[in-house]
Amino acid sequence: MTEKLKGTASVLHQTKTYEELVQKHSVEVANGLLANAINTALPNAGITSNDVAGFSKVTIALRTGEVDLAKTAEEANADAAAVSANIIAGLKASQKSKDEIK
Repeated sequence: MTEKLKGTASVLHQTKTYEELVQKHSVEVANGLLANAINTALPNAGITSNDVAGFSKVTIALRTGEVDLAKTAEEANADAAAVSANIIAGLKASQKSKDEIK
């Protein structure tokens, strides 16, 4: 399915339509309609109403403007680099101690 990705405009448009359906009908109806629309367009998608509910929960959190995925990824990379450096330093120190004992 990912080979057909074209951009984010459709996501924004469909999300807006979804939110309008929530207001007009209910969350459950909107979830079912979006799942049906996706599965009609992409028969192998296998999207359920629960999948749509999870997506909706995520997009609502993202729309707060407080989520910074790039920053979180940078911090994780920095943490991983620090851990790796500590492991390497520990291995070098251990090897140096073994060499001194010989």
